[in-house]
Parts: sequence; structure tokens; C-alpha cells
Amino acid sequence: MKSATGKASLGLQGCLETCRRCEHLVRLCNDTSVDGCLFEVIGPHLRHCLDHFRSLLNGLDTGTIDYDARESDSGLETDPDLFLAALYRVTAELAGLEGISTTQAVEVVQSAAPNAAPVSVGSTLERELIFLSSHAIHHLAQVIEVAEGRGVSVQSDLGMAFSPSAHPDRREIATL
Repeated sequence: MKSATGKASLGLQGCLETCRRCEHLVRLCNDTSVDGCLFEVIGPHLRHCLDHFRSLLNGLDTGTIDYDARESDSGLETDPDLFLAALYRVTAELAGLEGISTTQAVEVVQSAAPNAAPVSVGSTLERELIFLSSHAIHHLAQVIEVAEGRGVSVQSDLGMAFSPSAHPDRREIATL
């Protein structure tokens, strides 16, 4: 997955960064001085993102990524240590992708409308990595709003979309 410059693809870099941000946020909210039930409020968002990363990783062997076939573990929503252990596994698997081509074609299966069968569309691994980092940033922004509403001071750039770094004159937080 290395580019001509020898660095990991941008999509992979984005996913690894969002995993780092998730870890930072969980550690911040797991601080003993923070309301003990905060993780139970933000955990479902973080578990949801982790499920999507796992869907991508699980689908690489067959070339079909099914975002609806997520095996949710509710323990990841309530136990920060369990979540972090799963996050570390996903992060290691993502880092291990650095060597395969992100231009490879993949098939994505997902429900697109209520009461309709899932659709299957062509994509590339790079496009799906970009989707996953953007999706996770969106959820991180929501989680940060909840944490700050409960008095937890959060580093402002954790929920920041990647686009502001490319356009410093724009400062937008990924929100609803």
C-alpha cells in the first residue's frame, strides 16, 4: 500500500490517525476523575466505528466488504479496556496493510434504503479507507460534544475533519 514516495496510502494514514484519536479519547474519558458512566454513553459510537473497520478487514480476503454483516460486541460499548484491546488489534491489522495496493478493486455490500435488499457496488480499497476515516471522524465529533457537555475538556482537533489541514483558512468540525 505504499505510494511512490514510500509512505502508506493517504486512506490508510487517515484510518490510523482516527484510531489514534479514538485511543486518546478513550484514555481521556477513562481517567478516574471523569464521570464513570461517560464511556457507556460514547462507547456505542466508538464500537460502531470499530465494527466498520473490522468489516473492511474481514472482507479483504474475499474482496467483498459487507458493512451490514457486522458482529457487534456490546462489551466494547461499556468496557473501555475491552474496547482498547480490540482497537489495538484493528490498528495492528490496518498497519499490516502497508504493502498491498490500495487501487485494488473491492465489492461493497450495504443496505442503501429502508425495506430494500442490500446493494453491491464496485469500489477500491483506497476509497473505502477514506470513507472509514471520514465516518470515524464524524462519530468522534459527536462523542466529543457529549464529553464536553459532561465537563470533559477535549483537545479541539480530535473531531476535526482532515480537510482543514489542507485548507488552513477553513476550520470545520465534523458534526451532524
